[in-house]
Amino acid sequence: MPEVTYFARLDAGDTVERPRSLVRRTATEPLPTDEVYQRDGRWHPTGLLAADDIGDLDEQLVPISAQQAQAVIDRWQRSWRAADERGAAAARGDTGLRLAQVFDRPGPDGRPVADPARPALSRAERGAVAAYLRRAPVVLRANGSDPDPFDAERGAAVPLHVRTDGVWVWSEALAYFAAEYGIAPEPDLLAHIRSANYAAPREVAGAVLDRAADLVLGR
Repeated sequence: MPEVTYFARLDAGDTVERPRSLVRRTATEPLPTDEVYQRDGRWHPTGLLAADDIGDLDEQLVPISAQQAQAVIDRWQRSWRAADERGAAAARGDTGLRLAQVFDRPGPDGRPVADPARPALSRAERGAVAAYLRRAPVVLRANGSDPDPFDAERGAAVPLHVRTDGVWVWSEALAYFAAEYGIAPEPDLLAHIRSANYAAPREVAGAVLDRAADLVLGR
């Protein structure tokens, strides 16, 4: 049986028990097979280990045992099942959706300010968080965009579509600020995205979309 080595992908503040992602390398010929574990419960091809081999990865890949890897997978699966159950409950009208704030308050110069409790996103995590926030189903489509409050030269660059994953509802502006400035969504939403291993659902029940629209429009 081919030898398999597991790795925990860690950024600042992560632990092997709570890694950013889980990667494995299987000793196959002529080249090893590198894969990352995703929300669908499957291992998918990845270039993370190849990038690490040439020193082109910002985070650490720390070898862990098969038992440690399985413990991480078990915890993720429990978290995903709980999220799915919350989404199903929302579809039945049993619980409310959570509406994310883009920013927490205006600053003294009029520009928006994020709460210091929001962690700064690393360069590597910016793309993963932004992708989640851009790929979830659309609740409401917006005509046009808002100006970038940090860089007037960018003009109307901030998207305003509203999206949901069945648990949270947010403006796509969050994806823009995550990708461009490393501004994280509020801590509970960021934790939710990480627990989903950055894999947004492609579909959400129609009843949930209707409830999300009502929440945004105040109906």
